[in-house]
Amino acid sequence: MGFPGFVPGWVWLVAAGVGAVVSWSLGRRGARRRPAAPVQRSGKLRELTESGQWAEAETLARGIISTLTMTRGPEHSETLLFRVFAAAAAFEAGRLVEAERELETVLADCVTGLTERDTATISARVAMTGVLTTMGCHAVADRHAELVLQHSDPASTAQQGLACAARQLRAHIRAELGDTGAAEAQLRALIDECTERSGALASFTLRSRCSLAGLLVDSGRAEEAIAILTEIAGHTGSSHSLRMSVHRRLGDAFVEAGRPAEAEREFQAVLAADTTRVRLLGCRFGLARVAAGRGLLEEATRRHEEVLAQYRDLLGEDHRHTLRSRFELADLLARQGRAAESVAAHRAVLYARTRVLGAEHPDTARSRAALAEAERAATD
Repeated sequence: MGFPGFVPGWVWLVAAGVGAVVSWSLGRRGARRRPAAPVQRSGKLRELTESGQWAEAETLARGIISTLTMTRGPEHSETLLFRVFAAAAAFEAGRLVEAERELETVLADCVTGLTERDTATISARVAMTGVLTTMGCHAVADRHAELVLQHSDPASTAQQGLACAARQLRAHIRAELGDTGAAEAQLRALIDECTERSGALASFTLRSRCSLAGLLVDSGRAEEAIAILTEIAGHTGSSHSLRMSVHRRLGDAFVEAGRPAEAEREFQAVLAADTTRVRLLGCRFGLARVAAGRGLLEEATRRHEEVLAQYRDLLGEDHRHTLRSRFELADLLARQGRAAESVAAHRAVLYARTRVLGAEHPDTARSRAALAEAERAATD
């Protein structure tokens, strides 16, 4: 199965919402007097995020935060919006715990000085949903997404974009919990609504379709995913995050479809141009599977061991991604004729998956089947 984590661009949607609201607000005041420096820098911030230059964007955002803190205060709505953006940029760099803590502080300030309907609060909740979903804290993440959907304004383009991200993330949570049918239904409904409201080529529509393609890959429907992603690839325009998401998911789909050369091309395209740590790890995981598919078992083992170490560092021992890396290594042991070691490794993964994901989760079912096969091979 492919690498999980199919929601593209929630950070981009947060950035877009921040940029649109702040530019409008500061620009409106600038019509009455000389434009403030933050509105000029917010335009640059959007350029940096569109091109995937997240380190530079974070540095610029923190400079804007300093200016706004002095001129408007740390709990002003505009200051809080940029603080959300800075936390999202930290997430892109792989600093998940830092991002979570920063968002907790932002949300506390939002609750104190703003309302649940303020765009800063909604942005912070979407960002927290994305961070917690990635970390595997699904129940709390789902609650944040639910609050976004309860309080977002249908008349606000920025807030509806954030609500779109929240709905994508809720579908992702359903899939992570093993309910892929519900996840697919939610995404298809969202795509229909986005298409009707904004058109088939609107950014929100394309990103929702990319999410659906990622789910199809993880559900073993690679050819359907390839068809969707190939179509989207011609419409990514200047959006770095969407283009990288399409490459990554095409790589996963080609692995599942048994097309290793095409998979490697897509993964290498991301490694050459992206800086998002979670997505880069997904591509390295994919390249390890490419090596295994080509029968390069020692190379595949080395690559999976490197990825596993990074997942343990980034997400922890019990995260679904970490367990999936361990599953791949257990499978490689069997293919190398190390039957007893493979049985022990599969048994350990099955125990962890049962404890973390539940006995009925699809990943747990795969582990039971793999363990049974490994035990049969060990007795032959």
